[in-house]
Amino acid sequence: MKHKKLLPALTAFFLSFCLIYGGLAAMVTGTGLSAELPALGLWCALTIGVVVALFHLPRGSWICLAALVLCLGVLALSKEFRDQVLAAAAHIFTFYHHGYGFEIPPILAEAEALTHLPPLVALCAVEAFFLAWAFLRSCPVSLGLFLSALPLAVCFVVNDTVPEAWTVCVWLTGLVLALLTHPVRLRDRYQGDRLARLLAIPTAAAVLLLSLWVSPATYQPPQIALGGMDDLLVWLRDMLPLPDNYPDIDLGETYFIGGFQPDQVTLDRLGTRVDSSAPVMEVTSTAGGTLYLRGRDYDRYTGSSWQGDTGRLEPNATLPDRYATRGPDLEIRLLDQTDPQYLPYYPPSTMTIRDGLAPRWGNTHHYEMRVLRQDWQSLWRDRANGNDTQADERYLQLPDDTRQEGRKLLEQILSGQDLTDELSMAQAIGRYVRGCARYDKVPSRMPDDQEDFAIWFLTQADAGYCVHFATAATVLLRCAGIPARYVEGFTADVQSGRTTKITQESAHAWVEYYLPGLGWVILEATPGAGGPTPIGPTEPADPTEPSQTTEPSQTTQPSQTTQPEDATVPSESTQPSEPTEPSEETDPSQQTQLTDPSQTTGPADVTDPTDPEEPGQGLIGALKGILLLLACICAVIAALAAQWLLRRRHRQKRCRGRPDRQALSDYRLARRLARWTKTPLPRELSALAEKAAYSHHRLRPEELGQIQSFVTGCLEKTRGQSRLRCLLYRLALAI
Repeated sequence: MKHKKLLPALTAFFLSFCLIYGGLAAMVTGTGLSAELPALGLWCALTIGVVVALFHLPRGSWICLAALVLCLGVLALSKEFRDQVLAAAAHIFTFYHHGYGFEIPPILAEAEALTHLPPLVALCAVEAFFLAWAFLRSCPVSLGLFLSALPLAVCFVVNDTVPEAWTVCVWLTGLVLALLTHPVRLRDRYQGDRLARLLAIPTAAAVLLLSLWVSPATYQPPQIALGGMDDLLVWLRDMLPLPDNYPDIDLGETYFIGGFQPDQVTLDRLGTRVDSSAPVMEVTSTAGGTLYLRGRDYDRYTGSSWQGDTGRLEPNATLPDRYATRGPDLEIRLLDQTDPQYLPYYPPSTMTIRDGLAPRWGNTHHYEMRVLRQDWQSLWRDRANGNDTQADERYLQLPDDTRQEGRKLLEQILSGQDLTDELSMAQAIGRYVRGCARYDKVPSRMPDDQEDFAIWFLTQADAGYCVHFATAATVLLRCAGIPARYVEGFTADVQSGRTTKITQESAHAWVEYYLPGLGWVILEATPGAGGPTPIGPTEPADPTEPSQTTEPSQTTQPSQTTQPEDATVPSESTQPSEPTEPSEETDPSQQTQLTDPSQTTGPADVTDPTDPEEPGQGLIGALKGILLLLACICAVIAALAAQWLLRRRHRQKRCRGRPDRQALSDYRLARRLARWTKTPLPRELSALAEKAAYSHHRLRPEELGQIQSFVTGCLEKTRGQSRLRCLLYRLALAI
């Protein structure tokens, strides 16, 4: 007897664990929720085990339901648990804000929590109840499968949430086993469990082989324009009776999903940055320090945007032997198929840079880096200036008004300083830009009456992040006659011999300026950015500038396509009035950088949430959410209705001229209606169903009429119940 109860319990535990843990682990790895996977697995196993054990007690399902409601009620009274739920929802919502521009509700924007594990365990308990109810009571498994698929579905709405492959394999194993054994389990639970145990190993092996065979390397996600929703919102806005003094609503530009490589960074619409923990790559280095990984540069400045001219073909930045020394070995493994090739500073061989970025040829790349010597500055100053190579004049381009205003600023910045060469001038410009404003991830937007972003930031703005500082430094360098270009990429701290996962949180923007005879050198213009231990030999510190010893983190810019973010920024609470600056002499070019043009693109049309002048954005966000919810509800209802109609038509066609099949179909409906209306099912109907199933004699019309009469009587009883209850029952039948 114990053996007969133990095996079904273990089977239900295994199937429930695969479905629940696979889905939750996929959501954690895809969205970066703060939860350790081993701890999540232990809590899932414990929760599912308790639920399965309770179901084996007399009235176990009711006891389990009461315990579940009681536990959830107690947790709901806890402020800490409510904060954790809101923080987890806010973390996931940032991906939708990033991908579709949905405004983050204030209640979510203010939520904070150190861990997201308790809400995941609570969701596990709810899913475990419905799955155990299906596996141990021979009931339909549709609702349990739907709940287990919800966490996984979160990862498939936007491109930034890619779960680990093994989590999807675990969930698929449970799904396939549940679907294959479901028809047998409805007839005989023990036979269904036995079939599940027999198919467990072959199913797991088949799912594993399928995941290895279907490689995502050749997949190219389509470009999907979501302009139709904005058109509908414009129509709704025109139809609403808004007051005359209500401000106009800026809907922004069209959003794109997947594989979109933007060729410009929109500056005049730059707003708040939002964190994103989507993984980008894994880096392994033989030396520790800070890496700069270069993704894409932009050469043309318009005053309101950075643009990359097409048709540019140039070699990547390399070092002449005079200034180079042996650096560490790097291995970079890209995790996103839409990413471009990321290049460290400086690879030993050259490659062609097309339109500002390196073409991609694979997922994993190995580099034997070369870094600048410690004495490269003195070597460069002692060089012979006769035949130095020069950069393309495109990297001196500026609008005429910008150049005039920039030169006026340079006269103030450089006055009284003994600057004899381009290197000294670049260091002075870097010091000034780093101290001209404080770092803030929620800066003010450029006013509409301003025409030049860099001049506005240098003269009027009091805060910004990496895009602001890098743009201002690039413009000032060009005004000083030094070729410079704006670069987007990623920075990360790596440890020797260890693999470091780099996420979207490490996206960053910086400047490359050109020194004749040497080549392109990094200028870090953001306050607090740049690590104290760069890879390669460290240069002597500039005595005029204190070295930076801390590296706080920064968040990501939401964008119509994703805006890169600073890898390290000082927090606002610890930011001094005159921000400390990283030593310019510390060679950031011995570090590595990277930009994700598929993810790091022009800044989004996101307004400062503290700006009271644009209340229309909240209305648009609410309308978008309501319309999306209504569309989802209508789609689900339409799908259920279509399924019900198709099944009904198929059943009628199959039973036409076959009274035995008609009797079995009517008997199944009679059993459901009997449970629904709490009407005892006559034994005569069960005997007729057995006769239809196992006897070679066909049922007579009067025998078939007995079953149909019972069904008609039950339907008459349902008419006295509430319409909502009848609708829910019909939806349950359709499922």
